[in-house]
Amino acid sequence: MKAIRGKKALEDMIDRLKGLELAMRVCRDRRVVRQLAGRYDRCMQELFAAFDRPFQGQMDPPF
Repeated sequence: MKAIRGKKALEDMIDRLKGLELAMRVCRDRRVVRQLAGRYDRCMQELFAAFDRPFQGQMDPPF
């Protein structure tokens, strides 16, 4: 997982999650929905990992 750095990166991640959620709602193909759900899950893990990661001496927090 790559680190989420800066406010813009956090906003982009949230927009990506919203887009994936919308796509899962409107899609009728179960295989595609499963793929989208996997991407959504990985994005959520990446987002939560950014808040759990120690700052490691950086000036700005990783989110």
